[in-house]
Amino acid sequence: MEGKRSSCPINRGVEFLGDRWSLLILRDMAFMGSHGFRELLASSQEGISPSTLSARLKSLEWSGLVSKIGAPRGHQGSYTLTEEGIQLVPLLFELAHIGSMLDPTTRSTEPRFQGWYGDAEKIAAYMDELREREGLTPSTNAAVESPQEPPPTSRMERQGSRDLDRAREK
Repeated sequence: MEGKRSSCPINRGVEFLGDRWSLLILRDMAFMGSHGFRELLASSQEGISPSTLSARLKSLEWSGLVSKIGAPRGHQGSYTLTEEGIQLVPLLFELAHIGSMLDPTTRSTEPRFQGWYGDAEKIAAYMDELREREGLTPSTNAAVESPQEPPPTSRMERQGSRDLDRAREK
């Protein structure tokens, strides 16, 4: 990822997950079982736009947190959490805990998880449930290799990327 500010692990986490949409997409995948593009669009309580969803899914895929499953021509693919994405589930529970602590009027997205904050045993069991749902087994939990550069997100970045590609070809 370009623009790395420091080698601090907290900074790197914020650089990868610092926009609210990425965390909310991961929430919808992990807790609501949304996998398809349209399904993720519809499940977004916060009203994510299609272009933002598309860009964030590409970024999450690039970072190795989700993988895209192709589909036959004319059908949209779907997305699954990778092992690295599942490893973020405790963070999502902690964010929910902090959110409810800061604003007691909030409520759990999924009532099943009410009161799970800090219960490492329940969270670990749920992570195993997710692994099973996503088709992961201990033998397939290896790290996903990411491309060298994240996908460009703005028109200017895409143009700059094309200029860079042309310069490399020369």
